[in-house]
Amino acid sequence: MSRGRLTIRPGIRRAFHLAVRRRARVERDVREEIEHHVALTTELLVARGLAPEAARREALRRLGRADSVDDVHQRLVAAAREREARMRIREWLDDAVTDLRYALRQLRRTPGFAGAVIATFALGIGANATVFGLVDRLLLRMPAHVAAPERVYQLASRMVWHADTNMQTTFPYATFAAFRDRLAGPGRDVQRVAAVSYGVDEMPIGRGERARSARGSLVSAGYFALLGVQPALGRFFREDEDVPPVGAPVVVVSEGFWRRALGADPAAIGRELEIGQRRYAIVGVAPRGFTGVNLGSVDLWLPIASAEGLRFGGADWATTRQSTWLRVFVRLAPGATPERVGARATPVNLDAGEPRMARLGGAIVPVPLLAALHGTSAGASATAELLTGRVAALLGAVSGLVLLIACANVANLLLARALRRRGEIAVRLALGTRTSRLVRQLLAESVLLSLVGGAVALLLATWGASALRALLFGDLAWDDAPVDGRVLAFTAAATVITGLLAGIVPALQASRPALAATLVGGSGRGGVGVQRSRSRTALLALQAALAVVLLVGTGLFVRSLRNLYDLRLGMEPARTLLATMDLESLGMPPRDVDALYRRMEERVRALPGVQSAAVAWTVPGRGSWGDRAVVPGRDSVPLPPGGGTYVNAVRPGFFRAMGTHILRGRDFTDADDASSALVAIVNESLARRAWPGQDPIGKCLKLGSDTMPCRVVVGVSENSRRQDWIEEEILHVHLPLSQALRGMTGRVLVVRPAAGDPRAVAGAVRHAMQTAAPALPYADVRPLDTVFASELRPWRLGAALFGAFGVLAVLLAGVGLHGVLAFSVGQRTRELGVRMALGARRTVVVRSVVRQGLALAGLGGVAGLALALGAAHLVEPLLFRVPALDPGVFAGVAVVLLVVATAATLLPAWRATRVDPAVVLREE
Repeated sequence: MSRGRLTIRPGIRRAFHLAVRRRARVERDVREEIEHHVALTTELLVARGLAPEAARREALRRLGRADSVDDVHQRLVAAAREREARMRIREWLDDAVTDLRYALRQLRRTPGFAGAVIATFALGIGANATVFGLVDRLLLRMPAHVAAPERVYQLASRMVWHADTNMQTTFPYATFAAFRDRLAGPGRDVQRVAAVSYGVDEMPIGRGERARSARGSLVSAGYFALLGVQPALGRFFREDEDVPPVGAPVVVVSEGFWRRALGADPAAIGRELEIGQRRYAIVGVAPRGFTGVNLGSVDLWLPIASAEGLRFGGADWATTRQSTWLRVFVRLAPGATPERVGARATPVNLDAGEPRMARLGGAIVPVPLLAALHGTSAGASATAELLTGRVAALLGAVSGLVLLIACANVANLLLARALRRRGEIAVRLALGTRTSRLVRQLLAESVLLSLVGGAVALLLATWGASALRALLFGDLAWDDAPVDGRVLAFTAAATVITGLLAGIVPALQASRPALAATLVGGSGRGGVGVQRSRSRTALLALQAALAVVLLVGTGLFVRSLRNLYDLRLGMEPARTLLATMDLESLGMPPRDVDALYRRMEERVRALPGVQSAAVAWTVPGRGSWGDRAVVPGRDSVPLPPGGGTYVNAVRPGFFRAMGTHILRGRDFTDADDASSALVAIVNESLARRAWPGQDPIGKCLKLGSDTMPCRVVVGVSENSRRQDWIEEEILHVHLPLSQALRGMTGRVLVVRPAAGDPRAVAGAVRHAMQTAAPALPYADVRPLDTVFASELRPWRLGAALFGAFGVLAVLLAGVGLHGVLAFSVGQRTRELGVRMALGARRTVVVRSVVRQGLALAGLGGVAGLALALGAAHLVEPLLFRVPALDPGVFAGVAVVLLVVATAATLLPAWRATRVDPAVVLREE
């Protein structure tokens, strides 16, 4: 800037003035030509007898039905500009086709080079396409078939407790009914209100040998209308089919279930499915890919009022305020704001809720559908969902680093190739080829290679996405193809941008050779060779630095995952089978349920390959019963951060089946029945807090209040998990199932195989349970560790993809280092030959090349370690018991880089020793 005015380079200013003057001159010439034509026509018409004014009007009319010369001028100028634009586009397309043909001919001459660049592009772009498809599905994409999803919100209750803010996302049915009746209607801010059960449940279909299970969800009648979805076949629920206390037995099935279980039969509408103890008529089929407000797949949707045995809250489920199990969604009217809806919903919630709502705030906050969708998926804790989102976002950035490494690698290869072609380029420039045309042709080569690499990347992304879905996200709905339109568009954009980014620097440098030195056969000294060498060195250092960053992330995530698996959970979920059967939905009395489960336990224990089996009320990850522990003579038992006391009721052999150690005392026996003395087994934390410094065996423990009878402690078990894989210390007590508290009506069967993978005996366990009595519902048998799969998903995802990207980055960096050294050895052939002719030993030559490679790798490694140190705080919240600056990980990365760099230098060093001094001297 100079004196407040923008300083423009003289060449640019001159070109701008020429363009403006040329346009003005052309327009002036057009106007003069029009005036001349109108004047001649006017003279001719006057000579024929017309008045001058009439003659001029007729001349203008004949010229183009215009009222003045300006009109004709504007039309001609517009037509000329339009024609010029068409010609420019046609010329640009012709030039582009010519450049691509030229690039194709050049690449045919060097298939090895083309294959290396295409493979590099394919790996970098394919990794990004795979991660984009994953992140898009998990974090960015709205549910399928939902109309105007930006107007759909989930209601959440925000409460403040001891300065901590808590968001409650579930409500009782009575509160939902109040929202529906008082918020929605014509002329209001809310058009519709609907409810859906929290998560997706396994529902038993049929009985006996042919019984099976399906994933089902309970929804209100207005659920589908609120989402704006239309059925693929049949209809959805009517309002009169979802009226408490007992609704109509109707069901809507998913398109996938309709194809799998019903053979895609259009006549399936009206057929009945036996779910629990009722038969439900199929009234509709949802469209393909529809999962509603769940990430996980859903097979069945049942009206809330008709799902007997599947609701929460017992017989008074429609009026109780104690059971919160429904998520409530609203569709805002056009022009309504979520803040206004929240303000109007808050008093409704306070009126319908418990008195403590008013004390704790109880303000209603509408949550956008996308945030609700990815914050409450079935089976995942809030912490796991948050971590999954953070890890997925971090992996998006990491895949970008891989793409940068690929670009740097390709740029290095293109620089080396341009140096080999410097003689050809110098001749073309000397013969008058424009620099811009040369740059465009060189960029065309890069873009052509990236386009082929992008096509290969789509195949890699298809395979990679399918593998990730199966390994890490098998519980989610994946009805869409691994590569859809969004992934295809992303890949196309990434392909073009990558091709331009990788080719621009080599193209610009190749278009400015030292013409004189090159044409006379010189080496191109004078700064050009040095500049190119520095460019290659910078690109190689960038590759090594980014590879080090990815390797550090890989090490941190792998160590976190190993620490998670090394945790002593107080059980062995990977060696334990969990078998459940929904007998309560059949209306079977509790006594008969106990007898049937006892019979199943005996049959399963008798199976070959089964070491132990036991019936329990619940297991970790499936809820628990909370109660107060009372020790006579003490006011209270101090509670740990995890709280308590949590109660479970189990049969003898439960601890052995779970892999839980009894640290003191004994296990339960069959003698601990309803007629014997009340006994209990407490965990180590409860024993330490209730009887510090004392032996708890034989002590009295009461549950609930001081008026309850004593239970004699007969054993102390190690601490075990209650709900989550990562959990605070809790207080836990186990009771014999025959002495269980009232209300503990559910049952599960825990099975421990003798050895090997527990899945190997899952089929036999299911058959033994299914045939224990006629017409039983489906027995769900799965490894216990699947209950915690969603909690481990963030670390498994991070370790798997960081590991894959780290290996890929190191591979690309190693290939790049090898390529640069190989080219350097080729350029130094004369120097090495002369040195060896003068007596240099081969070991000295090898040491020279290896030293050069290690120096380049060391430069990038130091920069990468510095970057990793600076970025450590970004990943620290995602790690488990691993410091972000773990010295072991950083040292291991340095060793890996050293090994890879050494391996990459060996072949170029060996080639350097193969230089024949006699041949070199003879050529000189």
